[in-house]
Amino acid sequence: MENDTARFAFSPDAGEVTRVTLRWGALSAFTFGLGRFWFKTAQRRLFWGRTTLGGDPFEYDGTAGEMLRGSVMVVILLGLAILGFNLALSWLSLRLFGAVSPPAAVGLTALAVLPVLEFAKYRARRYRLLRTRWRGVRFGMERGAGGFVLLWARHALLMVLTLGLSRPWLRMARERRMTERMRYGDAPFRFEGRAAPLFRPWAMVWFGALAAFAFLALIRNFGFVVAWGETRLDMMRVLYPLAAALAAALLYALWCGYRAAELNAFMEARRVAGLRITCRLDGAALRRAAWATVGRGLLALPFLALFLVSLAATALNLAVMAEGGDAAEVPLSLDLSLFARFETLAGQALFLVAAWANYGFAVLYLIWLVHGVHAPRAHAALMAAAEATGLASLAAVRNRPGEGQIEAEGFADVLDAGGL
Repeated sequence: MENDTARFAFSPDAGEVTRVTLRWGALSAFTFGLGRFWFKTAQRRLFWGRTTLGGDPFEYDGTAGEMLRGSVMVVILLGLAILGFNLALSWLSLRLFGAVSPPAAVGLTALAVLPVLEFAKYRARRYRLLRTRWRGVRFGMERGAGGFVLLWARHALLMVLTLGLSRPWLRMARERRMTERMRYGDAPFRFEGRAAPLFRPWAMVWFGALAAFAFLALIRNFGFVVAWGETRLDMMRVLYPLAAALAAALLYALWCGYRAAELNAFMEARRVAGLRITCRLDGAALRRAAWATVGRGLLALPFLALFLVSLAATALNLAVMAEGGDAAEVPLSLDLSLFARFETLAGQALFLVAAWANYGFAVLYLIWLVHGVHAPRAHAALMAAAEATGLASLAAVRNRPGEGQIEAEGFADVLDAGGL
């Protein structure tokens, strides 16, 4: 008989996350994002497979091909939708005002994309659930992205009217709508959460941001000049960035407290069969993950900078030698505006290859920081803080008929929040 309490855990092998991130992240970085679908698939298989509940791992069986096919359709359909929206907007502007304002058109187009992003977030979760199994039983999620977008629109309007203070109610309503359409095999999920307990941590973030912006706006107009002899130095040019960095750090600490409270509320509100989850994630754990990311990023940055400078210098020297010119006359830069300086095919090819490699390594560095350093630490902290009771009630759960043949949509991945 199973123990009444079972713990979640995330236990990758030493260096495993880094290896997967660098290997598949390089494919994404050096193909300008086209290899992202293979990277996301490899990352999910690693994270799912190393995450366990009661010692049993989760499984992810999605494929990069699914996401690629769905994303191609998204690009086409979204492009056509934006084109149609802009044509209608231009026609309406010409009829009413006799002119088209490009800034206004861009702003309205950005607003029009927001519901599409919410639509994609619903479909993204549905795709991941349809491709996730635990103990051989597949998760699932009913259709309903349209109603989800309407729910978001109502709460987004309330967010505007309250200047963002109603965010906990928006977040809880979104999570309730999605959770109540989730299932584990033939067992539906329930959601028993309230937004009110989240208001206090969110209010601390909201008023903290207001106080920080007010303080920075106030001291911006102050002058603090230090003079010795004929030299005068405005100390505010030094102190203002330091004050801004300190305010950002304090705001992030408040945000981590709110985010931890939100994740705890979401985890504990979900019910399936007799399973109940208890989560005690602390904001300090999220801050430690962030500081670890910053620390490793700063340690690696000088080596990356030295490597990229050496790469640029070597490539430019080779390109100039291929041209028969003087390397001293070419600035140490891989800015594409310099491409016109090279006239031979060899010089142009060397320059483009160096610019491509420079871009790829810089993007790979960011991918490593986000997915190889921060993501596993934040995920491990959440899993270590969670435990479940009532696992025995899931023994009677069975796969729904035909569940394994359900075709999951690759639609959402191109607009997945993580991708953006």
